[in-house]
Amino acid sequence: MESRLTYVRIRWVILFACALTLGYLLAGAHVSPKGIGESDFTSFYGAATLLREGHGAGIYNPALQESMHAALVFPDRIGNLPFVDPPAAAAILVPMTFLPLDVAYHVWGMFEFGVLLLAVLIAVRSAPWPSSTPRRWKYAAVFAAMAGAGTYGVVVEAQWTPFLALGLALAYRQWRSGNLAGGAFVLVLSAGLTKPHLALVLGAFLLGWRDRRLLSGALAGAVTAVLANLVVAGPQGLTGFVHLAVTSQSQWALSTYASFVSLPALLFGHSTATYVVAGVATLVACAVGWWLGNAVRHRSGRLEVALASAAVLSLLAAPHALVHDTSMLAPAAVWMFAWAASRTSTDPVARPSVLAIGAAWFMIAAAGLASVIAVGIPLGWALAATLVAVATLGAIVSLAPVRHTPSVLRIAVPIHQ
Repeated sequence: MESRLTYVRIRWVILFACALTLGYLLAGAHVSPKGIGESDFTSFYGAATLLREGHGAGIYNPALQESMHAALVFPDRIGNLPFVDPPAAAAILVPMTFLPLDVAYHVWGMFEFGVLLLAVLIAVRSAPWPSSTPRRWKYAAVFAAMAGAGTYGVVVEAQWTPFLALGLALAYRQWRSGNLAGGAFVLVLSAGLTKPHLALVLGAFLLGWRDRRLLSGALAGAVTAVLANLVVAGPQGLTGFVHLAVTSQSQWALSTYASFVSLPALLFGHSTATYVVAGVATLVACAVGWWLGNAVRHRSGRLEVALASAAVLSLLAAPHALVHDTSMLAPAAVWMFAWAASRTSTDPVARPSVLAIGAAWFMIAAAGLASVIAVGIPLGWALAATLVAVATLGAIVSLAPVRHTPSVLRIAVPIHQ
């Protein structure tokens, strides 16, 4: 039974989330020409233009990138932003290069917002909501997920991460329906075409699950992604991408990242010790990801918490991740709200599990927005620390002995094969 207080709380969640999201959209609509030139989108647009002009592997040539970027932002003088995404990502953006840079920026930003919204809607339709859940609770989950700080970064930077969020949402939907191969295929393919560095722990999660169909789907997705990138830029382009992706980490202050590397950077700065500590943390995260996958292999009811925890760890383990990359967690926030609502209680909004998920998502969003608002003050480490705390709690819940699993969490995924 929903109380009057619960109804009021849900209404305020929706209103506050809508206001934040509208603010993000207005911020994106009012970015100045210089701001567009400084955005990540300009590097995407430049690489796609080089590809359209027939440069192929040259999209990773620093000299070509710099000359293209300078021409795009003229008469402003803005340092080059290297293109560090896979060749296929540049190919996807080629149609945008027939539009002027400023127009393409706004079109692509709104397109990416739409992709993220689609990912969240797929998650809310696939999540294990109790049958008695009022529709407004689902609306609240959607609006709350879209109000995350990652959405602001997606709109202002016209970033790629919603493609990975969509792949994660589709994978979750397929796994809920028992299609293990299809889910693994779409997740690996979406990462391989746009943001492979954000999927390290998710890959370990798949290996830990150890289902033949799941692994065959993941292998097919990986092969398809590699072939697509080879077709676009050839072996030289693929190696150029790997080289730039690895070396570009040092081009920004490490404490601005939302990944593990920002935490030791507070103590050691840009030093070997920082990279060693971050590397060890990444290995530990991958091991935990494998363990989480193994937990789902033995009890499919752990899928929601384990997959969400693996996604957070995957973000942390990335060589470089920024605020906009937290948008990949938006679908996970939705299915975690549904999972929490399925816990036993008479008033779902008052349940400790729902409050805990809401608090975790709020802290991630608040830390992300703080790092955006505090211009000139590197606060990526605060977001990374928040993600570490959330991932730790999620892993503990995922791996704890299960005393009772509500029937609503029973899904069509076999235990193992």
